[in-house]
Amino acid sequence: MRVYDNRSYDDGQILFDRTFSAFAIVIRILLKVIVYSPMLFISGLLTKQITGNNTDIVIRLALIIILAVILYYCIYFLKGVLIALKYNQNLFWVPLFVCCVLVTCIFPVWIIFEPLQNFITNYVAINAQLITWIFAIAFGLYVYSRYHFLTNIAQQKAFPYYQRGIIITNQLLNLSKSFKGKKSTEVI
Repeated sequence: MRVYDNRSYDDGQILFDRTFSAFAIVIRILLKVIVYSPMLFISGLLTKQITGNNTDIVIRLALIIILAVILYYCIYFLKGVLIALKYNQNLFWVPLFVCCVLVTCIFPVWIIFEPLQNFITNYVAINAQLITWIFAIAFGLYVYSRYHFLTNIAQQKAFPYYQRGIIITNQLLNLSKSFKGKKSTEVI
């Protein structure tokens, strides 16, 4: 947060700075919700199957959040398996990589594609389809950059599950090359 001294005190600038920072926080939260939407969507479907329609909304929301977190950790466990297989030149990492990318990267792009297309069509007369695809691909790359499936790194909260995937894969397949996962500075 910016500190203002008495000499340059301007109410308009303070209001602008606070509004802008609140806007930036909201955008960051929306991007995270969209990035992690596959876990939320899948956990919503599972919750509906588990609880039915007559369950209290608070219980359903709590279960959705719990299942989404479990799915998030499962994705990082699979990433650990993928990295261990790739590091040891086992080609089973390729279909595992494709499945992880489909669930985590393609699905959020599919979610935002139609609203993005409608928004761009309202403001652009020529090449709206091309611009929509450019933005959708850029967003898909942004989502992929949140996971880094081919890089030996995991976020702090998911690191134990990631490392467990590496250890279990190395033990089950008796792989000769063992290595440690790297922890990112990002929490989520």
